[in-house]
Amino acid sequence: MKKNIKNRVLELKLPDDWQGFAVEKWADFAFDPEKLTENPDRVFKLDGQNVTGLKTIDDNGKEVSFVFKKTISGFCAKSAFDFLRDPKSVKNLSLAVELKNRQIDSAEPVAALWRKRRFKSIENIYLTEYIPDCMSLYDVAFGKNSQIVSDFSVKKSVITAVAELIASLHKAGYWHRDSKAGNFIVYKNSAGVDKTK
Repeated sequence: MKKNIKNRVLELKLPDDWQGFAVEKWADFAFDPEKLTENPDRVFKLDGQNVTGLKTIDDNGKEVSFVFKKTISGFCAKSAFDFLRDPKSVKNLSLAVELKNRQIDSAEPVAALWRKRRFKSIENIYLTEYIPDCMSLYDVAFGKNSQIVSDFSVKKSVITAVAELIASLHKAGYWHRDSKAGNFIVYKNSAGVDKTK
Protein backbone atom coordinates (compact mmCIF):
# COMPACT_ATOMS: atom_id res chain seq x y z
CA MET A 1 0.00 0.00 0.00
CA LYS A 2 1.17 3.54 -0.65
CA LYS A 3 2.61 5.38 2.35
CA ASN A 4 0.16 8.27 2.21
CA ILE A 5 -2.83 6.05 3.01
CA LYS A 6 -1.37 3.63 5.56
CA ASN A 7 -2.92 5.59 8.42
CA ARG A 8 -6.36 5.38 6.83
CA VAL A 9 -6.35 1.71 5.82
CA LEU A 10 -5.99 -1.31 8.09
CA GLU A 11 -5.12 -4.92 7.37
CA LEU A 12 -7.96 -7.41 7.90
CA LYS A 13 -8.00 -10.90 9.37
CA LEU A 14 -10.07 -12.97 6.96
CA PRO A 15 -11.14 -16.63 6.74
CA ASP A 16 -9.35 -19.26 4.65
CA ASP A 17 -6.63 -17.92 2.39
CA TRP A 18 -8.24 -14.50 1.84
CA GLN A 19 -6.31 -11.29 2.55
CA GLY A 20 -7.54 -7.73 2.72
CA PHE A 21 -7.46 -4.10 3.74
CA ALA A 22 -10.34 -1.85 4.83
CA VAL A 23 -10.68 1.85 5.56
CA GLU A 24 -10.78 2.58 9.30
CA LYS A 25 -14.54 3.07 9.34
CA TRP A 26 -15.05 -0.54 8.19
CA ALA A 27 -12.03 -2.26 9.77
CA ASP A 28 -14.17 -3.95 12.48
CA PHE A 29 -16.79 -5.26 10.04
CA ALA A 30 -16.92 -9.07 9.87
CA PHE A 31 -16.01 -9.51 6.20
CA ASP A 32 -16.82 -12.92 4.74
CA PRO A 33 -15.63 -12.76 1.11
CA GLU A 34 -17.68 -15.77 0.02
CA LYS A 35 -20.98 -14.37 1.36
CA LEU A 36 -20.30 -10.82 0.15
CA THR A 37 -20.78 -11.74 -3.48
CA GLU A 38 -23.22 -14.65 -3.46
CA ASN A 39 -26.89 -13.95 -4.23
CA PRO A 40 -26.52 -10.21 -4.86
CA ASP A 41 -29.56 -7.97 -4.44
CA ARG A 42 -28.87 -6.48 -7.86
CA VAL A 43 -26.36 -7.16 -10.64
CA PHE A 44 -25.06 -4.09 -12.45
CA LYS A 45 -22.63 -5.87 -14.75
CA LEU A 46 -21.87 -9.51 -15.48
CA ASP A 47 -19.01 -10.65 -17.69
CA GLY A 48 -18.18 -14.35 -17.35
CA GLN A 49 -17.02 -14.88 -13.76
CA ASN A 50 -16.60 -11.13 -13.19
CA VAL A 51 -19.53 -9.38 -11.58
CA THR A 52 -20.41 -5.95 -10.22
CA GLY A 53 -23.39 -5.95 -7.92
CA LEU A 54 -25.21 -4.68 -4.85
CA LYS A 55 -25.28 -6.62 -1.60
CA THR A 56 -27.15 -5.69 1.59
CA ILE A 57 -25.87 -7.34 4.75
CA ASP A 58 -27.12 -7.33 8.33
CA ASP A 59 -24.42 -5.81 10.55
CA ASN A 60 -25.56 -6.36 14.17
CA GLY A 61 -29.17 -5.41 13.44
CA LYS A 62 -28.34 -2.62 10.99
CA GLU A 63 -28.52 -3.18 7.25
CA VAL A 64 -25.56 -1.93 5.24
CA SER A 65 -25.32 -1.94 1.46
CA PHE A 66 -22.15 -2.35 -0.54
CA VAL A 67 -21.36 -2.24 -4.22
CA PHE A 68 -18.88 -5.00 -4.97
CA LYS A 69 -16.74 -5.68 -8.00
CA LYS A 70 -15.51 -9.26 -8.09
CA THR A 71 -12.99 -10.32 -10.71
CA ILE A 72 -11.39 -13.70 -11.22
CA SER A 73 -8.39 -14.14 -13.46
CA GLY A 74 -7.02 -17.56 -14.27
CA PHE A 75 -3.34 -18.36 -14.34
CA CYS A 76 -1.57 -18.19 -17.68
CA ALA A 77 1.78 -16.92 -18.91
CA LYS A 78 0.27 -13.48 -19.59
CA SER A 79 -1.10 -13.18 -16.05
CA ALA A 80 2.00 -14.53 -14.27
CA PHE A 81 3.00 -10.97 -13.30
CA ASP A 82 -0.38 -10.51 -11.57
CA PHE A 83 0.81 -12.98 -8.95
CA LEU A 84 3.81 -10.74 -8.18
CA ARG A 85 2.24 -7.27 -8.05
CA ASP A 86 -0.45 -5.72 -5.85
CA PRO A 87 -3.91 -7.16 -6.48
CA LYS A 88 -6.32 -5.09 -8.57
CA SER A 89 -8.66 -4.58 -5.59
CA VAL A 90 -5.80 -3.05 -3.57
CA LYS A 91 -5.00 -0.66 -6.42
CA ASN A 92 -8.68 0.35 -6.58
CA LEU A 93 -8.85 0.94 -2.81
CA SER A 94 -5.58 2.86 -2.78
CA LEU A 95 -6.72 5.16 -5.59
CA ALA A 96 -10.17 5.73 -4.05
CA VAL A 97 -8.65 6.71 -0.69
CA GLU A 98 -6.19 9.00 -2.46
CA LEU A 99 -9.03 10.69 -4.38
CA LYS A 100 -10.97 11.17 -1.13
CA ASN A 101 -7.86 12.66 0.52
CA ARG A 102 -7.75 15.20 -2.32
CA GLN A 103 -11.47 15.99 -1.92
CA ILE A 104 -12.32 14.53 -5.34
CA ASP A 105 -15.86 13.17 -5.31
CA SER A 106 -15.92 9.37 -5.58
CA ALA A 107 -17.85 6.51 -4.02
CA GLU A 108 -16.79 5.92 -0.40
CA PRO A 109 -14.18 3.13 -0.39
CA VAL A 110 -14.74 0.22 1.99
CA ALA A 111 -12.31 -2.65 1.41
CA ALA A 112 -10.06 -4.63 -0.91
CA LEU A 113 -10.13 -8.41 -0.55
CA TRP A 114 -8.16 -10.94 -2.54
CA ARG A 115 -7.07 -14.52 -2.73
CA LYS A 116 -4.19 -15.82 -4.83
CA ARG A 117 -4.31 -19.52 -5.58
CA ARG A 118 -0.87 -20.56 -6.73
CA PHE A 119 -0.83 -21.44 -10.43
CA LYS A 120 -4.62 -21.37 -10.48
CA SER A 121 -6.35 -17.98 -10.14
CA ILE A 122 -6.54 -14.59 -8.46
CA GLU A 123 -9.86 -13.48 -7.00
CA ASN A 124 -10.35 -9.78 -6.23
CA ILE A 125 -13.26 -8.10 -4.46
CA TYR A 126 -13.37 -4.32 -4.24
CA LEU A 127 -16.12 -2.79 -2.07
CA THR A 128 -17.60 0.70 -1.89
CA GLU A 129 -20.51 2.12 0.04
CA TYR A 130 -23.76 2.13 -1.93
CA ILE A 131 -25.28 5.50 -2.79
CA PRO A 132 -29.09 5.17 -2.58
CA ASP A 133 -31.26 6.58 -5.37
CA CYS A 134 -28.37 6.88 -7.80
CA MET A 135 -28.02 5.89 -11.43
CA SER A 136 -25.23 5.74 -13.93
CA LEU A 137 -24.64 8.64 -16.28
CA TYR A 138 -25.49 6.18 -19.08
CA ASP A 139 -29.01 5.76 -17.64
CA VAL A 140 -29.34 9.54 -17.37
CA ALA A 141 -28.13 10.11 -20.94
CA PHE A 142 -30.51 7.56 -22.40
CA GLY A 143 -33.65 8.63 -20.63
CA LYS A 144 -34.10 6.28 -17.69
CA ASN A 145 -35.10 9.29 -15.56
CA SER A 146 -38.05 11.24 -16.94
CA GLN A 147 -37.32 14.35 -14.81
CA ILE A 148 -33.86 14.70 -16.31
CA VAL A 149 -35.15 14.08 -19.83
CA SER A 150 -37.86 16.74 -19.54
CA ASP A 151 -36.17 19.40 -17.37
CA PHE A 152 -33.38 21.36 -19.07
CA SER A 153 -32.10 22.85 -15.80
CA VAL A 154 -31.58 19.35 -14.38
CA LYS A 155 -29.77 18.26 -17.58
CA LYS A 156 -27.58 21.34 -17.29
CA SER A 157 -26.70 20.62 -13.64
CA VAL A 158 -25.74 17.01 -14.50
CA ILE A 159 -23.56 18.17 -17.42
CA THR A 160 -21.93 20.79 -15.18
CA ALA A 161 -21.29 18.22 -12.41
CA VAL A 162 -19.62 15.81 -14.86
CA ALA A 163 -17.43 18.59 -16.29
CA GLU A 164 -16.43 19.73 -12.78
CA LEU A 165 -15.55 16.17 -11.75
CA ILE A 166 -13.39 15.55 -14.82
CA ALA A 167 -11.74 18.97 -14.35
CA SER A 168 -10.95 18.18 -10.70
CA LEU A 169 -9.37 14.87 -11.75
CA HIS A 170 -7.20 16.60 -14.37
CA LYS A 171 -6.23 19.40 -11.96
CA ALA A 172 -5.04 16.77 -9.46
CA GLY A 173 -2.99 15.04 -12.18
CA TYR A 174 -5.33 12.12 -12.88
CA TRP A 175 -6.76 10.90 -16.14
CA HIS A 176 -9.82 8.61 -16.16
CA ARG A 177 -8.77 5.82 -18.52
CA ASP A 178 -12.34 4.58 -19.06
CA SER A 179 -14.53 7.66 -18.87
CA LYS A 180 -17.64 6.14 -20.43
CA ALA A 181 -21.05 7.12 -19.10
CA GLY A 182 -21.54 3.79 -17.30
CA ASN A 183 -18.57 4.58 -15.03
CA PHE A 184 -20.05 7.75 -13.55
CA ILE A 185 -22.72 7.82 -10.84
CA VAL A 186 -25.37 10.54 -10.71
CA TYR A 187 -27.01 11.26 -7.36
CA LYS A 188 -28.49 14.15 -5.38
CA ASN A 189 -26.44 15.59 -2.55
CA SER A 190 -28.00 16.71 0.75
CA ALA A 191 -28.89 20.08 -0.81
CA GLY A 192 -30.77 18.33 -3.65
CA VAL A 193 -28.16 19.25 -6.27
CA ASP A 194 -27.30 16.68 -8.93
CA LYS A 195 -23.73 15.42 -8.46
CA THR A 196 -21.52 12.83 -10.13
CA LYS A 197 -18.89 10.41 -8.85
